[in-house]
Amino acid sequence: MATDSGTQELQLLNAIRDGIDGTREVVAEISERLLDSAGRLRVEQSESTFSRLSQDIENLSHLMEFIQELKRGIEQLKNIGSRVDVSMGSMSCWDRLLDVLKEMLQTFEHQDWIMLADLIQYELHPLLSDGEKNLSELSKGFSANEEALEK
Repeated sequence: MATDSGTQELQLLNAIRDGIDGTREVVAEISERLLDSAGRLRVEQSESTFSRLSQDIENLSHLMEFIQELKRGIEQLKNIGSRVDVSMGSMSCWDRLLDVLKEMLQTFEHQDWIMLADLIQYELHPLLSDGEKNLSELSKGFSANEEALEK
């Protein structure tokens, strides 16, 4: 039977895993929408194209906020002395994604729409795909740790 700290750890693990599982679907949706926006950006620079791109980037911003919270949750697990083995290395693609976002901002300021579309398609989209895979692996790791803690 789990102790109070074991129960707290298990609850935190459950909350983190549930958040990850819900986010994985959102990552795929954001990635596909951004890819579609990149294609539209190559063809036309209309108000509707920029409006959609703006919404996509806002969604991406919310995703990045979740990733920061996820990192804090993992740190919290470590701080309570958790035996959970979670590698933060799998989170590195999210750090690289921030660099791409900065580069996207520069291209947006210079109104280089083709370069912006290229960054979305060839840099951002693959990083989001990697991020989705990493979240899946992280979720599996949390599930395995939950099973071990419940024993």
